Amino acid sequence: MASKLLSKKAGPLKETLATANMNVALIHDKYSIKNFWEQKIENHYQMTENEETRMKNSALTRLRGEWTKRLESRTKHLKKVNEENLRKARPVQTADQA
Repeated sequence: MASKLLSKKAGPLKETLATANMNVALIHDKYSIKNFWEQKIENHYQMTENEETRMKNSALTRLRGEWTKRLESRTKHLKKVNEENLRKARPVQTADQA
């Protein structure tokens, strides 16, 4: 019945209602899009936080540190052994021999 009244009435009222309905639809779409992207951003933020927490709790950093210490001590030991072998291999020159 309302549509019959609108069709019988003048065009400006019908256009105003149509424009108002479009504005409501646009506002609804705007909020839907805004909510969609806010959810995407929130989900990404949560995933990033979870990944950071996982990395902090990971033993990988501790293990890397331990292996670095082991490699450094091994390198020092090999260098020391190599220097000792070189000293043993060549005779020490004394003041008499020079």
